[in-house]
Amino acid sequence: GNLASQFKEGMAKTMADNMAKQVVVQKEMAMNQRQAMMATQIAMGRERFKYQLGLYTLAYIFLPIIAFKKKNPQVCFPLAPISFIIGFQYDMLYGNMHLRIQ
Repeated sequence: GNLASQFKEGMAKTMADNMAKQVVVQKEMAMNQRQAMMATQIAMGRERFKYQLGLYTLAYIFLPIIAFKKKNPQVCFPLAPISFIIGFQYDMLYGNMHLRIQ
């Protein structure tokens, strides 16, 4: 009687400990997977940003030239929103915005 109940209690405690350990391991694995996905997204964003920055640089060079030649300063209007887009993307990819969002 007494030995059987001690055995049952020991097994129940062992199972509870194992389940608790399993939950901790699963949470760690989920966190590692999430961090890997974020790192991949940031790396892809940085690569995309390099190409976009090349396009934006061309706009910053040629739009003022075109505006000067056509004597129409409105041609430079797209440079204002592009500046905010570049700043936002830079902060997200190279700054600490992703930490501030969390």
